[in-house]
Amino acid sequence: IYQRHQHKLSTDIRYARKLSAPRIARSRLKKAGAYLKEGKQQEFYDQIFKTLQEYLGHRFNRPVAGITSAVIDELIAGENLDKTIADKLKICFSDCDIARYTSTKADLARMKKIFSMLEEAIDYLERKKR
Repeated sequence: IYQRHQHKLSTDIRYARKLSAPRIARSRLKKAGAYLKEGKQQEFYDQIFKTLQEYLGHRFNRPVAGITSAVIDELIAGENLDKTIADKLKICFSDCDIARYTSTKADLARMKKIFSMLEEAIDYLERKKR
């Protein structure tokens, strides 16, 4: 069984990426949580954005750089998943864009809300794996 699993990991890129997605997301969310506690807004939103891109890229076997808020509906629709998850992911993307490209200060409550929305979306997507 172990050898078959290792063989599949080394030959099936889609399987390997999908399997590694939650581990990568947990690692990045841990870093984002540390930035949240320290109140480092820029680093927090950078980490959230990277988490979104990498998790969704690996989960749906797409190029990581091609993951934006514009492709969320396409990804979610292809999997027949809940529309509210797509909305939450879009909100996370838009907040990241606002924080990364403007000089406005986000409040701590908003940062906590984005963090929990992303955790909830990832948890939902992991429970709905095929």
